Amino acid sequence: MTIHSFSLRSLCAAVLAAAALLSTAAAAADIQQATGCRKPRYPEEAMQRWEAGISVVAVLVRADGTPLRSVVADSSGFEPLDRAVLEMVMKCRWTALAGGDGTGERWWRYMFIWRIDGDNELLGAKKTAAIAASKGDVAARYRLSRLLEAVPKDERDRRNSVTMLRSAAELGYAPAQYGLGLHYERGDGMAADIEAALRWYRKAADQGDVFAIQRLEKGFLPE
Repeated sequence: MTIHSFSLRSLCAAVLAAAALLSTAAAAADIQQATGCRKPRYPEEAMQRWEAGISVVAVLVRADGTPLRSVVADSSGFEPLDRAVLEMVMKCRWTALAGGDGTGERWWRYMFIWRIDGDNELLGAKKTAAIAASKGDVAARYRLSRLLEAVPKDERDRRNSVTMLRSAAELGYAPAQYGLGLHYERGDGMAADIEAALRWYRKAADQGDVFAIQRLEKGFLPE
């Protein structure tokens, strides 16, 4: 799937789009394909403020593939961007698996990258997240990890992504705990360790992370 960029010139001309993020093995395994989606319009207020980043939403899907509800799983740091993706996924057609619980409902993870042309490496978003993280914002620490993983300049960025992920998880941030569990389960950037993965899933589940709960209760990864 193509990742689109956005320039202010093209935005002003109403050529606005977003793209599903499929940049890493760990990310790709979390994304369920959907059909019938219309790409969201870049929010005008976000455009004016040069806001960019990655919006990750969780979508609860019925057995027939229709979405029941969606919530922000990992924020881009900018509410207008997240809201646009939330609205978009509710208009998509999804794939759901019949399950042993009899409902067939499943949570799927969907990620969008918003970028402005001329900043292909999302340097602005990385800088904003880094500043917030340096002031003690744990969510921003995790957000920076995702940005470094999704749009790395080099191998150092990939290593720093895992370091930031682990730091946010150890500080108790549930999405980071689930993310670290995924890395351990898949041996992504570290030696595979199922026991370590389960420990981090349990920590995230204890805080209500829907993907960690789903993983532990149903043995099901959204892929």
